[in-house]
Amino acid sequence: MHEKRPAVLALVSVCATFCLWLTAMVTPGWFILKWESTKAPSVHKYNAYGHSLLNSNPLVHTEKTTDSIEMSIFYVTVCESQSCVQVDYDKLPKKSRNTANSLPELMEIKIESISALGLCVVGFFFLLLNFGNSSRVLTGGIIVVLAALVESILVLRMTIANIRASNALDAVESVLDSESISMEVDFPYSLILAGIGILFSAIVMWFCRALYARLRQQTTDGRVLNLFPVNTPNNFTILQESY
Repeated sequence: MHEKRPAVLALVSVCATFCLWLTAMVTPGWFILKWESTKAPSVHKYNAYGHSLLNSNPLVHTEKTTDSIEMSIFYVTVCESQSCVQVDYDKLPKKSRNTANSLPELMEIKIESISALGLCVVGFFFLLLNFGNSSRVLTGGIIVVLAALVESILVLRMTIANIRASNALDAVESVLDSESISMEVDFPYSLILAGIGILFSAIVMWFCRALYARLRQQTTDGRVLNLFPVNTPNNFTILQESY
């Protein structure tokens, strides 16, 4: 059981990596933009007393609405007045769809996400079927590391996108305040899930290295035994036959 522990832990770590990346891919937490607008209702909704009160204090009887756009790899979730709708990028309005299709980053993000998951699956089966071969174990670990590199590129690009969007909102904060609008980039939880998956992929490589070293040591010990076989002393053999 002790000899199989690195192999089992490596497979468990690969499964954890895959689950985290898959969850990150399907959740709309790569980019979240929320805004809150404050506006006064129409005057005809109020009587004379309400109208005079509204004029004396503009903050009284104001209405606040909170909306958001949450981005996944394959769809966008639009929330308005506590009602959310999921829209695929292909089903966006024509103008928005043309704009999205003109951005190569969107297609690249999809390719990177799918490629990372595909390499993770290949690495899992490569390790599962070749745990007795040291070189193939190392190759399986390298495949998982390649998947981690692809996922790291995706996480890095989306992190930069979130930072740039946040800085852009800070630059126009005074303009938004004058329009009674408050906008912010919310916490991108899908990036955190993907990042934890990258950490698990590093653990996979560590266990693969440990298993590779153990298999290499077993191979070396086997060669030594073949070169220097243990011979039974002749005197012992004769004594054993006498009995």
